[in-house]
Amino acid sequence: MNKEFLYEMLDTMSVSGSEIGLQKKVIAEMKPYADEIRTDYTGNVVCVLNPDADFKVLLTGHIDEIGLVVTHIRGDGLLKVAKAGGIHATAYPGHQVMIHHGNERIPGVVILNEAMTKGDIKDKDLYIDIGAKDGEDARKYVEE
Repeated sequence: MNKEFLYEMLDTMSVSGSEIGLQKKVIAEMKPYADEIRTDYTGNVVCVLNPDADFKVLLTGHIDEIGLVVTHIRGDGLLKVAKAGGIHATAYPGHQVMIHHGNERIPGVVILNEAMTKGDIKDKDLYIDIGAKDGEDARKYVEE
């Protein structure tokens, strides 16, 4: 694998439930090298080199990534989110994120519900701030 393809894979959105685009890229990249390429109903892509060999080596990786899904745009422009994949909500506040809207990417930062001052942080307490002045402004960039 070349470095450019690695960067392309890292840059391709592949949030849990939306992995097909990256799977297709992996298949296209590996086609010249693999003797067989197998897929299954769960989205696995298996590239096989020399399938009849007695000695086999397995290299594996995860193609999906954890993420957040915008579920609501508040009047103040903050984006309410729900989890996609297993997230640890306590690790998210302050993280920079990229919202994918078609081919556009909108940068944002994860913040906590303003009422959340202490205690166990849940994914329902997370919002994304994209710098919108209000809900109408946010809807120019993001859909609910």
